[in-house]
Amino acid sequence: MVYLGNKVPEKLFSRRYGKAQLRRLPISVTKVRPILDQIRGLDYESAVHLLSRLPYRASKPILKVVKSAYFNALHSDPGSHPQFFSMQYQEKQYQKKSFVQHKTKIIEAYADKGYTLKRFRPRAQGRGFPIQKPTCHIKIVVEKSYY
Repeated sequence: MVYLGNKVPEKLFSRRYGKAQLRRLPISVTKVRPILDQIRGLDYESAVHLLSRLPYRASKPILKVVKSAYFNALHSDPGSHPQFFSMQYQEKQYQKKSFVQHKTKIIEAYADKGYTLKRFRPRAQGRGFPIQKPTCHIKIVVEKSYY
């Protein structure tokens, strides 16, 4: 696979890849990046196991993005699984192992800085103190391979 920077080129996407992104997450990018560094390169089962047990606030939204990218990768190949309707149904079917098993790996996981919400907090003697509320954008790319 050829990488250009830290992003996978769009033309290299085929039925082997699934991607998902979460935009405008109201958490600082500096709090999200260490979690993404831990899951980058792991397989799907290990990443879900790790994210479900991490004590950080950002781990729950990242877990949702990882699951979404995984199921996007499954749906990109219509002949390898039955038709699913919701994520809860997909997870139940995955636990029952009713579709063809795939070995998936997280090949890209990165967070970019989003816009910053600017607010003011009242202070003493009529002054205003600026408050900055940062956001970030998360993107996950999953590669699947058959056993």
